[in-house]
Amino acid sequence: MKFNLQKMKELFNKNSFTGPHQEIFDELVEITEYFFTLEELDLKIPFRGFLLNGKPASGKTEIVKQLAYKVAKKLKPANIRVELIFVNSSDISSGQVGGAEQKLAGIFNQEDQETKYIIFFDDIDCIFLNRNSKKSQNGLMEGWLYRINSTLFHELDMIDPRRIIFVATSNIIKMVDNALETRLYRFDVPKFTRAQLLTIMKKRIPRALEGKEELITLVKQELESTEHPNIRYLESLITRFFIKEIKNRENRE
Repeated sequence: MKFNLQKMKELFNKNSFTGPHQEIFDELVEITEYFFTLEELDLKIPFRGFLLNGKPASGKTEIVKQLAYKVAKKLKPANIRVELIFVNSSDISSGQVGGAEQKLAGIFNQEDQETKYIIFFDDIDCIFLNRNSKKSQNGLMEGWLYRINSTLFHELDMIDPRRIIFVATSNIIKMVDNALETRLYRFDVPKFTRAQLLTIMKKRIPRALEGKEELITLVKQELESTEHPNIRYLESLITRFFIKEIKNRENRE
C-alpha cells in the first residue's frame, strides 16, 4: 500500500513522541533526509536502511509512519517527492512457485525514478523467519524461506539509499535472520513509561474530551493499576472514554 504526502497528512499527522522515542525518531529523520538529498553516493557506505526492534506496542510502527510523513513534508519545498510503501505478508503471498519472490522483487523495482521511497515491512519476523529457527527447518517451508530470504537479501544489496530506504520492525530479534539484521542499522525501541503515556494522552485527546480533567485522572489511575501499560492500552482507554462521552451527550439531549 502506497501513501503519498497528502494521504500521510490525513492519517499519520499526530507526532507525540517524548524521551528516547523522540531521539530515535530525530536520528531516523536526519539520516533519511541526508541520503534522500545526497547527489553522489559513496559506494563505500553500505547503508540500506533501518531495523527497529522492541516489544509489541512500543511505538515502532508509529515511529516509521511519522518518519515518512516528516521527511516527505520537509523535502516538499525542494520538489523532492517521498512516498511510503507499507508491505505486509499478503502483498507478497502467492500460490505459484516463484510468485512470492517475483512480487517481492517488484516492490523494490518502482518505475517512478523521480520519487523517493521508504519501503516498510512491519513485523518482518513474521514474514522472513530466521533460517536457523526450528520453525523454518521443515521440508517445503525451509526451501521457500531460503528462496524468499535470498531474494530479499539480493534486493537490499542493490538498494541505492538516495532513492530507496528500507525499514523493518521486529518484536523478537532472535527470529530475524542474521543476514538481514547485519544489513540494517538497528535501533532498540524501549517500552513507554507511564509518564510518557500520560504526555502522549494529553496530545491525543479528541476535541470532544478536551478540558475533561476527570479523564486525565481516570487514565492516570488505569495506567498505574495495569501491570504492563503500553500505547495500545492507552488508545483503548481514550476510545472507551470518548464513546462514554458520546453516550452521555445523547442522554442529555
